[in-house]
Amino acid sequence: MGLSHATSSPKWSDIPPDLAGLILCRLTSDADQLSFGDVCRDWRHATQQQRGSMPWLNLVPGVYQSIADGTVHCFGHCHGSSGCWILFYHDPEVGEDDEDGDGGGCIFLRNPFHPSAAPMQIPWTYREPSKIIIWSSSVVLLHRGICKIAPSSPADMSGPHQPCLELTGYSGDYADMSFYRGRIFTVTHFGELFSHDILGYRTEHVMNQSMERNNQPMNKIVRHLVVSADKKKLLMVRWSIPPRKLKVRRSNTHQKATAVVVYDHRWAMNLHVFEADLAKGQWSEVKDLGGQVIFVSRSCCRAFGPLEHCHPRFPQGNLVYILGVDWHMKRDVAGADLCGCTDCRDHVNGGIPSYCVYDMMSGTLSLVSICQGPRLGSARSEWFFPCE
Repeated sequence: MGLSHATSSPKWSDIPPDLAGLILCRLTSDADQLSFGDVCRDWRHATQQQRGSMPWLNLVPGVYQSIADGTVHCFGHCHGSSGCWILFYHDPEVGEDDEDGDGGGCIFLRNPFHPSAAPMQIPWTYREPSKIIIWSSSVVLLHRGICKIAPSSPADMSGPHQPCLELTGYSGDYADMSFYRGRIFTVTHFGELFSHDILGYRTEHVMNQSMERNNQPMNKIVRHLVVSADKKKLLMVRWSIPPRKLKVRRSNTHQKATAVVVYDHRWAMNLHVFEADLAKGQWSEVKDLGGQVIFVSRSCCRAFGPLEHCHPRFPQGNLVYILGVDWHMKRDVAGADLCGCTDCRDHVNGGIPSYCVYDMMSGTLSLVSICQGPRLGSARSEWFFPCE
């Protein structure tokens, strides 16, 4: 009787995907979540769908820390990352590193969660491309405002490489790029949008609306392109730090005017999100993200829906996560010093937070510092998405 009951009992792998997702949301450890995904194919799929909402943060080259549970992960002598790809300027199979700064004419991409897959080799003469998008057998790279298409090949292939081809449009003026509806879209530093057909090598100027050409200098505004969580919208996150404000106070005794610098990091950010209306050729401001959470950086941007972003340590919905070093740099450009609040005094490593969280509903900014791992200092940090 007992044997018959055991034989007819349902398997753990038969748990519905939505219930498996709820269980996964309660696992705060990266190791536990990876073990969860090893049970079966359905659980692995649930892990890939939801675990991506917990990015890791680059601390120093080769060292990444989960912002969910603080676990530190080391990837050896890598020189950065883009999305789920680790960048090397040497062949990981051979162990030959390049110290000259030019990558030896190529870079190598590797997904650390697929160790059996051969690294991809890309002809590239610069040290650090800002962003990399894998598209079929080609790679699109953004570097110093210029987009180029490069062929990719397994790292063990020999022989001459095909040269990189530059995407036409506004050479030297691209602020970011994204893959949307089978095309590469690029946005300039002034908000103009281009669509690139990679197969046909055609470029279309789909939006010539210039937003700040006559207002703020280019180096004070940051723009990021990101595809919405449901893949239906192309969004642009635009933010800047306003300059220091001077408040005039008058003494009752001597009637003298005294200028006092006023800075409050909680309110000192101009952040707006826009949706690209490709039919009308214009940007439309979005006031509510519909529960989405967006991570932005120069190397990778990702949006997650409310069901994906369910980790118990994360606030829910309508938030934009910004790297602390990006915020720190633009704050310096604007000439805005740290305020004297407890948040700035007690939770910021050397004046630079690990990351910042902007609340779209309240319009306030929070600074967050990771306690474990190396101090950020002046490191160029990046978001890394383990399961992309």
